[in-house]
Amino acid sequence: MPTFAMPVPPHWSTQGPLKRTLLDPQQEYLAYARQLLELIREGHGDVEESLVIRSRMDAPWARMTAEQQVRVGHILTQFEREEDPRTRLRIAR
Repeated sequence: MPTFAMPVPPHWSTQGPLKRTLLDPQQEYLAYARQLLELIREGHGDVEESLVIRSRMDAPWARMTAEQQVRVGHILTQFEREEDPRTRLRIAR
């Protein structure tokens, strides 16, 4: 009898730097978002690598509940604030 591989569960990442790690969809999405924000900060927001990251972000987003999506949205807003030097100046005062 031939041996067949079991299908990959939807929460098991098989691509990118998160390959073969069991992740919560929020964690996976935020890891990709950090990578994307770093590329954007470096001025590479429209290169092929950033487009690949954006396409990989779709699967974890689709697996999240509405509440998780809202929570991730708030976390991303905090990431963006950290990247904005004007915001850091206001916090430092």
